[in-house]
Amino acid sequence: MSTRKARSKLLTFDDAQSWQNKILTFGHFSSIHPGHIRYLRHASSLGSELIVALIGDNSSVRYPFSQVERANSLALLDIVSGILLLNGDELDKAIEYFEPATVVLGIEYKNNPD
Repeated sequence: MSTRKARSKLLTFDDAQSWQNKILTFGHFSSIHPGHIRYLRHASSLGSELIVALIGDNSSVRYPFSQVERANSLALLDIVSGILLLNGDELDKAIEYFEPATVVLGIEYKNNPD
């Protein structure tokens, strides 16, 4: 059994300074499917550590699983280094605080002017 202390995957905005210049991605991940795995693998290949900014339960969209349930599922994936629990869908705040080296977004954002 390993005695190495695992670094917690759950992050808050207070953790931002020690997680700057990482890869940041964003989504709800309400049910993880092969497309999510490809997306996360691609994002993780772009840098040393991958942070998922996870849309919170206070967003305008309701998901079938709570943020805690979705975070627990993501935490089981070795691809993901950290999970930022958002209140809603404040990606702009995550970018401002974490100052990522790269932001990777899904295809649904391809033609989004923001």
